[in-house]
Amino acid sequence: MDVREKKYKDLEIFHDTQITIERGDKIALIGANGKGKSTLLRMIDQSEPYVGEFHNGYNVIKAFYAQHQLESLTLDFTLLEELQHCAPEQSDTTLRTLLGAFLFKGDDVFKKIRVLSGGEKSRVALARTILTKANFMLLDEPTNHLDIQSVNILIQVLQNFKGSYVIVSHDRFFLAEVANKIWYIEDKKLKQYPGTYAEFEEWQERNKAEKEKAAKKEPVKVAAPVAVKETVQSPDKDKKKQHQKLSTTVKTLEKELDELKLTKESLLVKMGEPENYASSEKTKLLKQQLQAVESELLNKQQKWEEAFSLMIELEA
Repeated sequence: MDVREKKYKDLEIFHDTQITIERGDKIALIGANGKGKSTLLRMIDQSEPYVGEFHNGYNVIKAFYAQHQLESLTLDFTLLEELQHCAPEQSDTTLRTLLGAFLFKGDDVFKKIRVLSGGEKSRVALARTILTKANFMLLDEPTNHLDIQSVNILIQVLQNFKGSYVIVSHDRFFLAEVANKIWYIEDKKLKQYPGTYAEFEEWQERNKAEKEKAAKKEPVKVAAPVAVKETVQSPDKDKKKQHQKLSTTVKTLEKELDELKLTKESLLVKMGEPENYASSEKTKLLKQQLQAVESELLNKQQKWEEAFSLMIELEA
């Protein structure tokens, strides 16, 4: 895929960038909001126009999961019928097991699609994507609306997937388990690191350490005394100070994210306890608490991604 230009009115998103996806690539696409991650997925899907060329691989069968895919669900189908229509060769037991993995238990599978909430429709659409015979998947924020158990099941599915995929997600813990290559957007171009998410973070730390070491080795130039009214901080010192601040922010957010994940898991365990799910008041309270935690998780994940992306740009 050769992208000569992608613009929204006067705002240029990509310029002269080449994209290649090889068999077996399991790619995490990271970057701050507004950098063009979801746009890039739609461009690869060929549902978003751009100036350039696209060459499809031999025998590629594609599946795309994103929020706009909810519109393709058949509203008068039950959940089970939706999956039966997608994968008629699968047994009802298999389909119900998959729906159960995405939080649809018992008679939930007989609900009509039209009565589901937006989050529930998202889970059905994700289950349907997994059932397709695709060998190449594009997944835009697939862990939204999933609990810890469902995320772990999705991780297992992706780890066992024989094809290729590109995933956009704010969940760094999820990405660490499912990616063998990292894409990031910088200076309107797509760049890549050929390794796991953990290796990418280590690479970033090494780059930072090497640059700091090189800066210390630079000879200090002694200038003649000059009377100045105001001291202006050098760009390098300012850049280093910004980087240190962002690094501290990233580490703080990572700690907060770990704590929120544990809180979410604890709430989900409580919701499964008989004395709680038997009480409508307790269930309502736990759901409110879970919603607040999930909202805070998303907020912190977005802040972490923005800070991490800025840190990468400073290291470039």
